[in-house]
Amino acid sequence: MTGTSMSPIPIAPSGLSRRARRFVEVDGSRVPMQGIRRHRDAWGGRGIQYTS
Repeated sequence: MTGTSMSPIPIAPSGLSRRARRFVEVDGSRVPMQGIRRHRDAWGGRGIQYTS
């Protein structure tokens, strides 16, 4: 994680059902965000288009 501290306890985004929110908050875990750059070439070779 860079710069800012993130709570290891996930907080469900708004718009989820109660059941989905409960699942995220109880069974979810936060992990550092990983970029997808290393996967773009492989995806492109399979005809998958990625736009950011």
